[in-house]
Amino acid sequence: MNCPHCRNGMGMRVMDPLLLGRNPMVVEQTLQFIKGLLAPTAEQETAWKSYAEAATALAIAHSEKRESAMAAGDSVIAVAETRTQAAQRMVEKRQQALAAFKGLLEGLQEEQKGRLNSFFMGMPF
Repeated sequence: MNCPHCRNGMGMRVMDPLLLGRNPMVVEQTLQFIKGLLAPTAEQETAWKSYAEAATALAIAHSEKRESAMAAGDSVIAVAETRTQAAQRMVEKRQQALAAFKGLLEGLQEEQKGRLNSFFMGMPF
């Protein structure tokens, strides 16, 4: 059972559990794969939704950061301010995603935690 978006041709690799991708479609597909891997119970669904929403928001913020980095400003200071603001948004979204991921982990059973750890650490599960 492999997620086609999560492994490269060179084999398994460690994956960031917060930034699941840069393309919203890839993030959505990865989230679907992880959800299938975990099979969250009804009690875990709220934590799962929080994590999925936070991971999606982080990917969107990352895309916006990339776009702002490429946008030309009318002055050097405008470029610096725009990039700094985008980086600050990324940090905020990453902190929110981390809190949601921790919340998800707290509610998982040990077997689910093991599968999730194996997935993100690039080990067979």
